[in-house]
Amino acid sequence: MFELNGFIQKDRKENGEIIPDSDTEYFIFSSGIGWSSEKWQMLLGYQRTIMGTNADANDSLVFTLVYTF
Repeated sequence: MFELNGFIQKDRKENGEIIPDSDTEYFIFSSGIGWSSEKWQMLLGYQRTIMGTNADANDSLVFTLVYTF
């Protein structure tokens, strides 16, 4: 699995005033491997923030386990 995610948020307002340089932007790349059966789904993935403004730079391992009933 490969996935690309992006997020853009304009400058924020507080009490009707625009706060300069409070915008947030980031672009994340994810890759992973998954397995599923009739009732179970598992995913192990790696996420990396490729670029961003006013956002944390993250490298993450993500594990998801889902049981369907």
